[in-house]
Amino acid sequence: MSQQQNTMEVTVDLSSTKGLGVSVIKQDNGWLVQKINEGPIDTWNRSQRREKKRNRSQRCCKAVCIGDRIISANELLLTSGMEAIDCSSDGRLSLQVAKAKTICVSGCEGVILWDAARRDPTFVKVRWEDGTATGLLWHGEEWQPVPKKIFDAFIGEPAHVDLSCRNLGDEGSKQVALILEYSGLSIVSLCLNYNHIQDSGAQTLADAIEKCDVKTVDLFGMYFSTELRDRIEETLWCRRARVWVLTVHGVQEGPTVTLSFSCMSGDEGPASMAVDPSMTIAQLRRVLVQQPEARKRHIELVLPEPHSRCLADSDHVCQVILHTSTPKN
Repeated sequence: MSQQQNTMEVTVDLSSTKGLGVSVIKQDNGWLVQKINEGPIDTWNRSQRREKKRNRSQRCCKAVCIGDRIISANELLLTSGMEAIDCSSDGRLSLQVAKAKTICVSGCEGVILWDAARRDPTFVKVRWEDGTATGLLWHGEEWQPVPKKIFDAFIGEPAHVDLSCRNLGDEGSKQVALILEYSGLSIVSLCLNYNHIQDSGAQTLADAIEKCDVKTVDLFGMYFSTELRDRIEETLWCRRARVWVLTVHGVQEGPTVTLSFSCMSGDEGPASMAVDPSMTIAQLRRVLVQQPEARKRHIELVLPEPHSRCLADSDHVCQVILHTSTPKN
């Protein structure tokens, strides 16, 4: 995958409108452009194309394209809870836009329309040169296609995924199991009601549920074995009933952050560890749950006083060191 970091500045006028005229997926590290409609961005694009036509020595057109990520507006970093108009100054917006990442699979090149907002995403939506779009999951040392009816349910804010009545069957449930286990997404609840899943698919699903963080899975209207159903229900019950609350402290040490943990219940916590500051809390939780002390419990990470707030899956380790410090011996 090409990790392009090329950025450009785009200036638009919002004096007669409240929006940019684009459909986006809002993430905490910017907005991914999915469609360009009539509006300020389209006006900018047309002006750039005219400029490039007049000035043939200009190497590239600074038009905003599908798959580009709008990072900031008037130097304010854009996150999932913001609106463009909130950042405007007298109707003017200066946007910082990162060009889309590209990917090449089996000799075909495409633009990434969506990823899970990670440095090295393993689950992406790609628009190919012929205009078609597909989902891809990195598994078994290669990119594997994901059916559209499954992939689309996970795009955007996939905390609650509804795949009920999709006629998935065993093969579809195995695809869902791979996404749960390898995509890196933090799914809170998953609905798979009435999908004709039998023992083969349920077995793979049960394995994946044990390895991911999902708390609720609805499986009505299917008739796989009682043993598999009991296994899934026991896994989910234990996850909901047994919570390990850890207070996390962090200190920057060179290119890494050293994290230390204290257990609010008084039990022994996990050992200190050095991690990359760009690691998300969801990724950190998946590392911690593998520790022997975790004993398959769900882990909640909390900042120490005076902040004392639970860290969200989308938070990053670098946010821990903004609020805490660990004294050196």
